This record gives sequence, C-alpha cells and structure tokens, in this order.
Amino acid sequence: MATNSQLQPRESPSIISGPTTPWEFLGFSAINALVGLLSNANPIGFIAVPLIAMTWWYLDRQRRRRRLQVTGMSLQKEQPRSASGLILLISPYQPRCNIDPERLADGIHAILCDQKLSQDEFDAINLSGSNLLPQIKAVEFHISAGTLRDVWLLPTNKSQEAADLLRVYLQWLHGSSLRFHCEAPVAQYDYESLFKGIEIIFQKSPYKQEEMVADITGGTKMMSVALAMACVPPKRRMQYMDMEESSQPIALDVDPILYGD
Repeated sequence: MATNSQLQPRESPSIISGPTTPWEFLGFSAINALVGLLSNANPIGFIAVPLIAMTWWYLDRQRRRRRLQVTGMSLQKEQPRSASGLILLISPYQPRCNIDPERLADGIHAILCDQKLSQDEFDAINLSGSNLLPQIKAVEFHISAGTLRDVWLLPTNKSQEAADLLRVYLQWLHGSSLRFHCEAPVAQYDYESLFKGIEIIFQKSPYKQEEMVADITGGTKMMSVALAMACVPPKRRMQYMDMEESSQPIALDVDPILYGD
C-alpha cells in the first residue's frame, strides 16, 4: 500500500493554487499590484513579489499537509452511525455456486410468487452466499440499532428481479418494520439517470441528510460512480460493507477531504 509520502506530489514554488479564501484573495490582489510595480522597474516590486509569492506557497503547502492528515484520519475503519434511511444498489443476481440456470430461475420465480415462504426456498438458490449478502448485512446492521425505517432499492433494467428477490426476503425476515421503495430501473450504464434518481431520494426523503446512508457495495461500477457523485454535497453519508473480515459496514466520510474541518 502506498504511504502518504509516496502519494504526496513534490512541493514546488511553481505550484500555487488559486485563492479560495478572502485572505488569499487579498494576497492575490497584492501580488497583482506589486507585479505592476515590477513591470515599471520599481525596486519595491523586485523585493515584495518574491516575498509574498514564497509566503503564499508556504501557507498553501501547510494547508495541503493538514488536508492530507485529515484524509489519513478518514481512512480509519469506523462503523457508520445508525441510519433511518438506507439506499442500496442492486446488480443482477449471482448465486456464486453451481446451480443449474433453469433450476435457479424456477426457484426465484417460486419465491416471488409464494405467499408462504420458508428458509429452505432461499437456501435452494443460495441467497446467503450470493451477491445480495452485503445488502442483507447492511440492513441487518442498521435495523439492529432500532433506527432503520425506510430502504430504497436501486436496480438496473437487468437487476429488477434481484431487487424484488431482496425485498421479498427482507419483508419475510423483518415483517412490517421496514418500508421498501423500489425505484424505477435505469439502463446499466446510465449513471446520469441514476444520479438524478438518487438526488430525488435525498430531496424527498422525510429524513435529514445525515440520517440517511448510501451503501456503495452493490451494483455495477457505473452505479457506484453515480452514487458517489450524489453524495458529494455535505452531510450525505456513504458506507461500504467489509465482507472480507467482519461483514460490517465501514463509514466513508468524504466531507473532511472535500470541505476540510
């Protein structure tokens, strides 16, 4: 794994970012004024321009170092706060074991049509070992905290059946304690429509931004891109399910990276 020193670009006085605060703007204006003096061969310009430029570069360098330290802190494995609303991405169902395709299709169809479900039916399609396990564990984590009330399922046009399967299983498991919102499927690579759909969810949700969390584990890579884009505004939270070690969610806090302290 690359260290901070490996990732940090070489500092150079030639790399000076544009003004992002009122104080930087004043410094930027002062340099412009002094450059005018320099162009007129005024000795004040010869001394002041390099001095202010070096000071600005030094302060910018210190700021980026602090930002890098904050970034390092955000990469610690921490569980997210429990959420009232959970957004899940759904990709096409994969049992991740050798099951005859026809038998798998029949098993899923039977589950979606059966009014009296049993664990054996879900075991027959290996649901607990499938690619839907991260979403199941995500719901389990937040509902165990007693706060989860609403779950949004976001499928593509190729994963609507998987979304229905997950909804049926979670309703069977948790009863009426959860409300499910199955959003209209989008094309597999239509990240723009998915982004707009997630925006609508955040805007129309009865919860505050910080009371919701978007899980980035499931779905296709394009879906993950759309979800991450939608979570750029402050206080929108993301999580990732650590299925390798703990089967627990990891909070992805990008606010310190994007907005500082």
